[in-house]
Amino acid sequence: MDSNEKEIRFNQTEYDRIINRHGNAINALQKQIQNIQLNGLAVTSEDLFDVVNHGNRLYEQAEKLARTEAQRVHRIPAAQDAFFFETLSALSGVVTNFRNELRRVLLVDSQFGSLETDAFEIKTASVSLSKQWKERLRDRLTTYETPDREEALRLANNLKAAIDEINLWASKNPAFKAGFGVSGSGFRTLCTINKDWEFRINIEELENV
Repeated sequence: MDSNEKEIRFNQTEYDRIINRHGNAINALQKQIQNIQLNGLAVTSEDLFDVVNHGNRLYEQAEKLARTEAQRVHRIPAAQDAFFFETLSALSGVVTNFRNELRRVLLVDSQFGSLETDAFEIKTASVSLSKQWKERLRDRLTTYETPDREEALRLANNLKAAIDEINLWASKNPAFKAGFGVSGSGFRTLCTINKDWEFRINIEELENV
């Protein structure tokens, strides 16, 4: 968004709905991150997208952790290998469970629509909504002025002013219900629009003036 762009409309209702929907997932997401950290694995904001989309970042981290622990605990290569594979299997299970729970919390592939992974920011193991994401969301739900939109608004406002004026005229003439209306309404109006969006001036109705 250009700071010089003029805002025409901001959809506050939709913005609040999306913010609340994502905010409601924070506690569940925080719980899952705390659980995986108890196993020595760290989760970053970038990991969320990777995990949800079946990436390997946490599996690679689990492998490094298993290798480090094996070397720390055992000095004999055979023992190291046995410890490594056992630990890696356990940590891989933790990552897989985390992935499944994360997809559940983020409503991935649900009928209600997935939450946006970049909506969440993880700092020092604490989950919150990303400020940058909220700014992008606001921008997405804002209609900004362009030459075409400015012209469209000018024409629409001119039309509204004309309708208001003709309705005001009709309000001073007892024979008319309104100056502008829908054809087939059963009311006498000077101008009508039909179901095919055709505009008509009912000249014959002027006999009642």
